[in-house]
Amino acid sequence: VVISCDKYSSLWDIFFSRFQKFWPDCPYEKYLVTNFKKFDYYGVNCVNVGEDRDWSSNLLNALTFIPETNLLLFLEDSPLNSVVNHSMFESVYEEFVSRDMDFLNLKNDPKFTSHFSGISRIPEKSFYRATVVINLWSKCVLQNLLKAGESAWEFEIAGTQRSDLYPNFYSLNRCFFDYIHVV
Repeated sequence: VVISCDKYSSLWDIFFSRFQKFWPDCPYEKYLVTNFKKFDYYGVNCVNVGEDRDWSSNLLNALTFIPETNLLLFLEDSPLNSVVNHSMFESVYEEFVSRDMDFLNLKNDPKFTSHFSGISRIPEKSFYRATVVINLWSKCVLQNLLKAGESAWEFEIAGTQRSDLYPNFYSLNRCFFDYIHVV
């Protein structure tokens, strides 16, 4: 799921052309959260949420149209910068599913002591325990943590506090995706 809005539409082609270049064998459905604009790119499903209210409201609305129970979140201003090892990602995803994780931070930030298989549990009360990108989420948990009216930055602070109710928050001990911030 690539979280965006129409005012950042100039980044969509950059994001998805780099995604296709660096992860051409990605078999998962690709969703782009937009307001009204359509984006015609092979394999990308636009999820139009209507009026741009705020980051959390837009994402909550979009999630009602996405059937998957687990989500990999990106922001449109963080395109990939090197080849993704798909089989390695599958291994990480299998750990996420088999251990019934609520959240898996794929950026290794902040850093924690290893727990199992190169993955660490993020303790409650940790700063930025819930971050917006790039990570795996249980859709249900994400929906429960999102609150209408919050920006992405507000979600990372307040959502982190709300995440203390969920014990299964983890982080990789290494950054999985190489990406760049373009905005």
